Amino acid sequence: MKNYLKKITIVSSLLVAPLLFTVPVLAVAPDGLGPW
Repeated sequence: MKNYLKKITIVSSLLVAPLLFTVPVLAVAPDGLGPW
């Protein structure tokens, strides 16, 4: 059970890390570089 929880934590962190990285980049990106 503990290994299962560890796996979920690793997977969720892998999914969240790119979001945490792209949000600030899109926020400071100049016009035309971001999707909007």
